[in-house]
Amino acid sequence: MQMIAVTGAQIYWFISIGLIVGFIIGIFIGGEGVSLKANLFWGVVSAIIMGEIGVQLGLSDGVWFSFVATWPFLFLVNAFHQHHVEDILGEIEHPAHLTGQFRMNKKTRERDKSKDVANVT
Repeated sequence: MQMIAVTGAQIYWFISIGLIVGFIIGIFIGGEGVSLKANLFWGVVSAIIMGEIGVQLGLSDGVWFSFVATWPFLFLVNAFHQHHVEDILGEIEHPAHLTGQFRMNKKTRERDKSKDVANVT
């Protein structure tokens, strides 16, 4: 099997696609995933790798494959990103962490009546 060479023009288009997709995902996701700079970086890396795979698989010039495959890669990077130590350790103070209709005291793991939802103004 003969290896197909990737040209400079293809690499330019892969980088352009990565920047465009990374920018769109970064703006769409906002502060919920990785930063805009990280989306741009991983978009370029993903587009180049996916474009090379597309060329080696014989999917025309790889540009379309690069475009299509960069979206799910960046989605996975953003979906499985942990923001802070509190997120990783599960110690974030957020209304979504309610148990029933009351809050738990973190230290004693018992009901903390001072923080009941009904008492919160």
